Amino acid sequence: MVGVPRSTGCRACLQRRVKCDQTRPECLRCQKRKIPCPGYQKRFQFYHKTAPAVVKSARSSDSNDARPPKRTSKEYQQALVLARPKIDQSVTPSLTATALDTQLKEVFSDVVYATFPNLYAVFCGRVDLTWVDFVRHHSATQSTAVNWGIRCLNTWFLARRHHDQDQLQVSRHMYNRALRSLAQSLRDPARVRSDGTLAAAIALGVYEVLDGVGPNSWLVHSRGIGALFKLRGADAHRSGFGRTMYTTYRTFLVAEAFTCQEPCFLESEEWRTMNREASLAEERDGKGGPLAEITENAFEEVLLCPGYLVRTREVISKDASESSGESLAAEIRCSRDLLRGLQRRLAALLELQMGAQAVQKKNLLDGPIPKEFVHSIAHRSLRGIDSALALLDQLLVLLAASKIRRLSSDENSPPQIPWGMTTYQPAPEEAISVSDEGTSTNDMKSLDWLDQLAMSMGTLALKT
Repeated sequence: MVGVPRSTGCRACLQRRVKCDQTRPECLRCQKRKIPCPGYQKRFQFYHKTAPAVVKSARSSDSNDARPPKRTSKEYQQALVLARPKIDQSVTPSLTATALDTQLKEVFSDVVYATFPNLYAVFCGRVDLTWVDFVRHHSATQSTAVNWGIRCLNTWFLARRHHDQDQLQVSRHMYNRALRSLAQSLRDPARVRSDGTLAAAIALGVYEVLDGVGPNSWLVHSRGIGALFKLRGADAHRSGFGRTMYTTYRTFLVAEAFTCQEPCFLESEEWRTMNREASLAEERDGKGGPLAEITENAFEEVLLCPGYLVRTREVISKDASESSGESLAAEIRCSRDLLRGLQRRLAALLELQMGAQAVQKKNLLDGPIPKEFVHSIAHRSLRGIDSALALLDQLLVLLAASKIRRLSSDENSPPQIPWGMTTYQPAPEEAISVSDEGTSTNDMKSLDWLDQLAMSMGTLALKT
């Protein structure tokens, strides 16, 4: 169908939708704008009134039948409705993508609450910007790597919830796309130290733990994340979203150190000083509390345990000097005594809190942590402290046995290495990798197993 514009103005004024003075041969408006007047000749406009779905159906009919199939009036109306472009696509083509992106950001909050309920509760009131707020409002999420990293986590979560294997495969394709985008960010000197790059790496690292290609494939990502932390430096994690990323991922760096049987780089004085000063700043701002103080101090000691494990192995296997063994034993006893004191304090606070609740007194563990999470956080932290104490006791026994053996053995006899007798060994197949129970049963209650690892301060990477 052909349509002809009814206005008598020049084509430039018609396009600008202003009133034309119709001066000929050139209107005054075009002369004032110093542009050539296109004139007053009208152009035809063609409108397609035949439904594309009907035309396509007629063309795709059997070539042996020259006539198109007959349609009822109802079928023809349905074809017209299907062929009509949606209003959001015709008015604003990006509206659909924007709405989908907004929905995915809201789904991410469900992912956080289901996968890391206690870890989120510990830090949501202490940091300047939580992960949920970062994904919803921060401009860094507009980067391709962060966007696809969040999408693959969301899709995995929905596939897990609805037992949808097809969506699980979709999440893996999204993961690959996010991985390629992250590689581009790492090659860019202007972006490699940015919050967005580290956030994308952490999101993909968590996805690799949840749905990895192998039992220890997550270690590749964790090492890369650790390298980014080192590249950014400790001072980049004192405040802001850098602080959020440090506090939420540091326990996984400790678990990695346990698994790989090597010291964690966070035990260096630079990182420990940064963490202590940032914790003191939180307390001055009223974001601290008894539970936060105890768990922070406990983490400071648990952080040293992977290093103690490695040094004890070296002392025993290399038959080191007696002085080095004594020095190591003294450090381990110091950490053990501090952890025992924190363990007693936390247990006493929990007991007093139970009594205070019975008589409706003030909660002794009041602070920025939501009350409904206080008990689970305290109990899981106690389990982490217990595991660390058991490991330290075991190391002290091994050092003492090594000393006795060294004193009683003959000079010519080869040293015996009882390291294989220790009951603590890395356990990636239970604590770090996705177990069969976590992937095949689709039990939503098991979604928080990563949260349990985080609240144990990484000690669940060990097994008896």
